[in-house]
Amino acid sequence: GLEVGSKPELLSVLAVHNTPNGLLLCNGYNDYQFIELALMASHLGLRPIVTVEQLYELDTILRASESTGVTPEIGLRMNPSSRGAGRWSASAGENAKFGLALYEIIEAVNQLKARGMENCVKLLHFHMGSQITSINAIKKVMQEAARVYTELRKLCPGLEFLDVGGGL
Repeated sequence: GLEVGSKPELLSVLAVHNTPNGLLLCNGYNDYQFIELALMASHLGLRPIVTVEQLYELDTILRASESTGVTPEIGLRMNPSSRGAGRWSASAGENAKFGLALYEIIEAVNQLKARGMENCVKLLHFHMGSQITSINAIKKVMQEAARVYTELRKLCPGLEFLDVGGGL
């Protein structure tokens, strides 16, 4: 599979990604056009998973799903409470600007459950920064991610993947 974080990257990957049922992880800023195009990639034989980084994006995914007739596969980006170490350590932790807090993950699941779509959650993603300098920081965030994944799997039986972002 491949990961994209922008419309130009998505268009480039759509031109070359020809692995049947190949994963297409869509992260980054998810506006309506990006999400619609990502969902339509399933018509090309790919398996797009659109990651929710901000809670409002879930509504956009659901609207695009309705208009395209494509059932979405959804990833949830967790904002780990554990901070990384090194240059980009602020990418995670309480003050990080990307990802969902645990209460927002629960809210997203509740919104999906209300529509009978909790099985659409396929991926839990997090990113703890880049250039990690401490094995203890990795251990701590991996323990947190494993706990969240385990509990999320109970709520969303379709959950399949844990996507550990860069830096590891």
